[in-house]
Amino acid sequence: MNPSPLYSVYSTLLYFDLFRYPSRIEEIVKYCHYQKLNRVEVADVLTILQKEEVVFQFDTYYSLRNQPELIHRREEGNQLALKKWEKAYKYSSLMMKFPFVRAVWISGSLSKDFMDKHSDIDYFIVTEPGRLWICRTLLTAFKKIFLLNSHEHFCINYFIDSDSLKIEDRNLFTATELLTLRPVSNEKLYQEFLLKNDWANTFLPGFHAFPYEAMYEVPKSKLQSISEKIINVFPVNFFDKLFLKISLKYWNKKLSNINDKVKKNQVMANSTVSKLHPQGYKSKVLSLYTDGIEKCPQIVVDSVIQAT
Repeated sequence: MNPSPLYSVYSTLLYFDLFRYPSRIEEIVKYCHYQKLNRVEVADVLTILQKEEVVFQFDTYYSLRNQPELIHRREEGNQLALKKWEKAYKYSSLMMKFPFVRAVWISGSLSKDFMDKHSDIDYFIVTEPGRLWICRTLLTAFKKIFLLNSHEHFCINYFIDSDSLKIEDRNLFTATELLTLRPVSNEKLYQEFLLKNDWANTFLPGFHAFPYEAMYEVPKSKLQSISEKIINVFPVNFFDKLFLKISLKYWNKKLSNINDKVKKNQVMANSTVSKLHPQGYKSKVLSLYTDGIEKCPQIVVDSVIQAT
């Protein structure tokens, strides 16, 4: 399928709409799906869609919903996100001192500068190869003991090791999450990660990753180096495999009421990756997005036919 400008803009707004998030023109340009459009082209499409009452404008915001109260919700969420960044940097800096952590990047809603009262601060963590499950176990123990298992500022649900930077789960949701990661350490690894996952730009061709000079760099920790030397005295390969086995057993028991097909989308655990999303958030978003595309207005359907 050759996406038309109307289709690209509409599908972008639809994706934002799933999160009840009205968008500005510059954001639509940045996140535009499947083709790169400039500001004038996007503005022209928005004018057409507004005349058809497919899109509604409130001040500088555009939405598929005729609900001006969403503007207040968005602006409140943007302000709350600004306040949360200090906590995110604080805990990122702390994580970088843990053994075998090689990079900490902010993910989830905060990486998109939005938070509400139910949002957690999510982290995407890169570890030393062969030490992922030791690293994860140490961070989890810290959260349970010192943070009383609170997820609010310390949600560690995605780990990969530095030899496994390529993400094979290729879809619009994953592409959006990868490109919006906000790295707070390790410029070299971040750039390598972007190169390994350049497939994501097929979904968002106009998106430019966050420049390194905008990041908060975490200094190298002597404590980390010393603790790694001490831990490496022990049979670490054995313990890494053991912690993987224990975690899998625990997760399988916790998710025993979920069928294997659904569980496969929610849990990924092997020697190079740890991903746990028990609520099936990705699947829900993609399902709602697909439903929305199938019900898109006739003017958008006609534009796709003309572009083919």
